Amino acid sequence: MLKILKKLGSRFVKWSISSHECQFNHLKYCFFRRNNSKVLLVVFSGFPGKGNAARYNYVRTLSGIKANKLFLLDDIENPVNTGSYYLGKDGDWYLAKDVVQLIAKIVKENDIQKVITLGSSKDGTSALLFGLKTEADACIIGAPQYYIGNYLSSEEHRPILETIMGDGTQESIDKLNGVVTDEIFCKHNKKPTVYIHYSPNEHTYQDHICDMIRDLRQAGYSVNEDNRYHYTKHSDVANHFPRYLLARVKECINNNQA
Repeated sequence: MLKILKKLGSRFVKWSISSHECQFNHLKYCFFRRNNSKVLLVVFSGFPGKGNAARYNYVRTLSGIKANKLFLLDDIENPVNTGSYYLGKDGDWYLAKDVVQLIAKIVKENDIQKVITLGSSKDGTSALLFGLKTEADACIIGAPQYYIGNYLSSEEHRPILETIMGDGTQESIDKLNGVVTDEIFCKHNKKPTVYIHYSPNEHTYQDHICDMIRDLRQAGYSVNEDNRYHYTKHSDVANHFPRYLLARVKECINNNQA
């Protein structure tokens, strides 16, 4: 049986998780319950690639972790089919409300004592944003975007901007740029520890991450940085973040750190 599963590989994973898929208002998700765990991992999805359907992230990476797992799908349709950072469409950010409500529902129903949000790149941005909103214990993120508006204002990503905001005006760009910043400086009763992986030689650092870290620390958040790798391509985060992700998740669970 093990040989069969290994041979099926990603096809088996896709079938397995799709069989668990549920709907909460406008949000698709998969929740895997671990009866003897009080930890919830909330995992966000990223850009699926041009022409591909949205998919759940880090399912295989986290398969050996003994914790409750909530995988969230960002599948709002737009001309390039890449979601909306879990915000919504045409200036109505209904999907963000769904995410917060669903996490709260699962926490309550399963007596969760610790919440850890996870993601890289686009889903790293979402993991931080909703980790702050839900007052999680930890956010483990890799090479996220901080200024969403600036990132989406390029010709390649402008259809996403116009889907989220309803237009591509400078006012809309500025509003999206402030989404994460506003949440950082919002008064929360609980502040998650932020674990962040990035390369100082990759453009995301100068364009987004250095300001994000500055603002997090200014607002009183504990930030742990992993910047030992000096890759230059943003896509290379996929080669390094999973190991960092697993190490930090295990650390948070086993040593009661978050």
